[in-house]
Amino acid sequence: TSGPWSPAIPARPTPRSRSAGSAPCSSCPTSSRSGSVAGAGSGAAPVIGDLALLFAAIDALDTHEARKIALRRHVWRPRRFARLLDRFAGNTRFACDDRDWPTDVASAVRNRAQLVGQRGVDEIAARIEMLREEAAAPRLSVEEVGMITTLLSIRGTAAACVNGLSALARSFPALKGPVNRLEARLDALHSHGIDGAELQFDAAFGRQSMEYYDGFTFAFRGPDANATPVAIGGRYDALTRALGGDVVPAVGGVIRPGILATMKDGH
Repeated sequence: TSGPWSPAIPARPTPRSRSAGSAPCSSCPTSSRSGSVAGAGSGAAPVIGDLALLFAAIDALDTHEARKIALRRHVWRPRRFARLLDRFAGNTRFACDDRDWPTDVASAVRNRAQLVGQRGVDEIAARIEMLREEAAAPRLSVEEVGMITTLLSIRGTAAACVNGLSALARSFPALKGPVNRLEARLDALHSHGIDGAELQFDAAFGRQSMEYYDGFTFAFRGPDANATPVAIGGRYDALTRALGGDVVPAVGGVIRPGILATMKDGH
């Protein structure tokens, strides 16, 4: 893996459902598939991910809460996320970082601003105060930025990726919970006759096309990996809370029967 900080990723003995012969996660060929995984019979190759890993990493950052909120909001916008991470590390600056904020923000807004829209003076003043505090917060450490960079680069067979994730979690304990759940999920697949260890795993999977998913993600792809997936889905436990309700654990997905029928016809 690359980045300002990168842990050694040892090949440790694999537990009961892992494949000992899996290639290192960062160098696995993405076209490698096992005939024993679900979907192989129809020509649909599965890939899995887990965005809970990234959210756990963000929550563990030693920084202002406003920065964590911004990073969480842009998890599904990789380019914006990368720019924010670079800014919070002190490598780049945004216009708001150099702005000369007034001491009495509320009075300044009342005296100088012509309000447009539904936001009131107090709400605008609170937002400006938060921006001022956030801009003055200490930089993210090289180790923290490296942890997220390394995490998002992990991909390959699930068995090898669990090895890499476990190594990362030894330096960043906040990842232990999501890694343990990933291992338990692979064991559950194994108990149903699916070789989960040989599934293709991508720690960043779901960031560009699955907004509001916040946990386990999956897709079944046809021969053309860039084409629309045959099926896609995952967990979105935080969705109801984001909409103002109680937290309701949820999982969903979609199967595209037209694409599946075409594949079954041999096209």
